[in-house]
Amino acid sequence: MLRAYPMWATSLQLEFVDTDGTPVKVAKAELLLSAWGVEAERIELETSSDGLRLELEPEWLRSHGPAGWLSAPGGGPIERYVGAHLYLQAPPLAAIQSDRFQWPSGVPGDGPDPGRGTIITFPRGQEAVVPQGQDVSMTLVFRAKAQRRVRFVDRTGRPWSNFSFHASMFWSDHNRCAILTGSESLGSHVTDAAGWGELPDGEFVYALGIQWPHVYAGRSLEDSRTPWRLATRLSDPGIAVVVRELKVRPLEVRVQRGGRPAAGLHLRAMGAFCVCGACDGPVGTTDEDGRIRKEDFRPDSVDEIWLVDGDTEVWRSPSTWGIVEIDL
Repeated sequence: MLRAYPMWATSLQLEFVDTDGTPVKVAKAELLLSAWGVEAERIELETSSDGLRLELEPEWLRSHGPAGWLSAPGGGPIERYVGAHLYLQAPPLAAIQSDRFQWPSGVPGDGPDPGRGTIITFPRGQEAVVPQGQDVSMTLVFRAKAQRRVRFVDRTGRPWSNFSFHASMFWSDHNRCAILTGSESLGSHVTDAAGWGELPDGEFVYALGIQWPHVYAGRSLEDSRTPWRLATRLSDPGIAVVVRELKVRPLEVRVQRGGRPAAGLHLRAMGAFCVCGACDGPVGTTDEDGRIRKEDFRPDSVDEIWLVDGDTEVWRSPSTWGIVEIDL
């Protein structure tokens, strides 16, 4: 249930029109509030025939946030740590998402520039500069929906047909584990024979989650801390996404202790791109000949490998492949 609050000093009054200048009634307006170390909170805002009035004061934030928002992870006022996205939906027009903006702290001089409370940027270059203690008005333009497609290809340009992926809008991954919070699903999709997948249109950042084993999107594995997910706007009718496969390179470990095969040692591996811990697991155990053979090993999916004898680590190495000889 929405509550009424008094008019605060710092605010943004938004009016909405289409590309012809005709007034638009917004069906749903929301804020996604995010702060490091605190679970994101999605809050529905009240709109009227005049548009939307967004109160940008610390008092508004404290009164709307749950108990966990009242104390900042690093101490001090929580509003100094909070960022927000504004989400606007007015079917059948394309939905709009603002870029992430810093919540005004209410302290003079705080903000993106001295004397400014915050800057809220929307698609197509629309921007609202809201100084501390001022009420700013802005007209935001919704456009008609258009066709949006994404094409998945391999590094040679050949299409990935029947490629599965999931799409989300209105999300944040501003947290230690890079988990999507506040997201709204746009469904699971499968590409056609030419590698194309259709997507609902909107002026927001899409999160495209890859539902395919041993592949990643991007130019290299180092491009992102979440190579299994691609974040992109779709400003053109169609874009191509290069999907690269993690290559299989067999690994054979040969272990000796005092010149004799060492049986019963456990080889473990730490997964690459582990953003939240607990990403290690078993690879194999040395046999009576002191060997472990892993035919389907993918070294790029692993950061480190190590040997354990009981509870004791006896050897460690960066990820590798081929024949590895170890003399303990």
